[in-house]
Amino acid sequence: MVSRGMDNGRRISLISWTLVSISTFSVVAFIFLHPVGNSDIFWQIKAGEYIGQNGLPPGKDIFSYVVQGSAWIDLQWLTELLFFSVERVGGFVGLSVLSTALGLVLLLLLLVGLKRMGVSAFRSLILITLILMFSSFRLQLLRPELFCFIFFAAFLVTIDKRGKLTRSEIVSLILIQILWSNMHASALLGPLIVLIFSIRKPKLLYFVPVLMVSMMLNPFGFQVYLYPLNHILSDRMLAITSDWSGPNMFHGEISFAAWGAVVLAAVSGIMIFVKKRVNLPALILTIITLGAGFWAARFMPLSLISLGWLLGDLVSGSKGEALCCGLRRGLVVASALVITMSIAGSIFAGPPTGLRIMDGKYLFVLGRKAGVGIAKEDFPERAAIFIKAMGLNGNMFNDMAYGGYLIYMLWPSQKVFIDTRTQVYGDLFISNYSNTLFDEQIFNNFVKAQDISYVIYDPRQLNAPGGPLKFLLNNDRWKLFFSSDKAVIFIRLDD
Repeated sequence: MVSRGMDNGRRISLISWTLVSISTFSVVAFIFLHPVGNSDIFWQIKAGEYIGQNGLPPGKDIFSYVVQGSAWIDLQWLTELLFFSVERVGGFVGLSVLSTALGLVLLLLLLVGLKRMGVSAFRSLILITLILMFSSFRLQLLRPELFCFIFFAAFLVTIDKRGKLTRSEIVSLILIQILWSNMHASALLGPLIVLIFSIRKPKLLYFVPVLMVSMMLNPFGFQVYLYPLNHILSDRMLAITSDWSGPNMFHGEISFAAWGAVVLAAVSGIMIFVKKRVNLPALILTIITLGAGFWAARFMPLSLISLGWLLGDLVSGSKGEALCCGLRRGLVVASALVITMSIAGSIFAGPPTGLRIMDGKYLFVLGRKAGVGIAKEDFPERAAIFIKAMGLNGNMFNDMAYGGYLIYMLWPSQKVFIDTRTQVYGDLFISNYSNTLFDEQIFNNFVKAQDISYVIYDPRQLNAPGGPLKFLLNNDRWKLFFSSDKAVIFIRLDD
């Protein structure tokens, strides 16, 4: 009888985790399998092409004629090489598949971590679904920061466990740290995690210097420590870059991620009060990442992963698997519901990321719906083809948001005025660029100094009330040469 009961328990556990795996896989497909559509990916592919041909990152700017030769600390060079390699073999479809594969890696790390804690399958499904759905506004961007989230989770899974680290785990963490230092500028988070968890395991403190030294194994040496701090302290760069601003909570485009973090934090606080116990290192890490997430929205996925980890520890060891016997039907229904919603959402819309309030109306802000390839509707493909076909020569003045795509389409025969690599251009240049968009005199000075021949810009911005470059309209010195729904091109007439 006891043996039969144990067999039933194992079978129920297997069924539970199988359903959870299927359900969470559908969530991953819902979020990660989508057309590539962020402007950074294009210059990153071209940077990867340069690295593949030359063996090392350039170290100096190669994409802009204005700041050519300026220092370029490219701490994500290995990710760019990966993006280029995948794009060369599989095109943008391959990059969509890569996005899904990275999502699966993050999913598996979270599943392994929660299962190791003793969290039941049903609760794991809820926690992981909430983490991924609330984080989807960043997870849908195929950017080097995806590796930050993966390495962050890998460190948590390895560090926060019973017993001391094995030799293989120590080696794994060192290798992950080296990769992190070459794939994203957030590598300092690795030693920070270890330092925080040394509160519970004091011997981990000796491992921090090892990780700090291993971070030096990158082409830029000490810049792996200095660059992130310099970037964060650059006020103008942060002001002009939307993903460095804090999430909206009460007006404009209300962030579901921010409110999701608030709810999860409140639930965590209640459980800590009720249970009278807490994983102190996990709590400290959660407080730090929550602060970072509300300071800059791009860090919110780290906040949500930390919150999920803290909650997982709080709900672990409370007869979760025994409850699965009684909740098996509920688990089946919940899993089926998640799968159905994911498939329906993939076909008809994307994951909800926020709520926009306009003229007293409430509109859901949706991410990208499922698909593969490139989101052509977001970029000036026809304009770039037109520039090449017409053989437009001379220097361009371009929309900052289009810089990456224009690099992808036109470099090396043509270089851009500006793109989203704010650290290369510096505060003063970005400030002048911002002023140029609304001041004709400053614009004319730029035109003269840089010998600008044509302007390519987003007409939706130009035609908006109070939009930029209004002075180009009906201007005797500039002629509208090309127009589409994504881009307009003005050419300068001879003086």
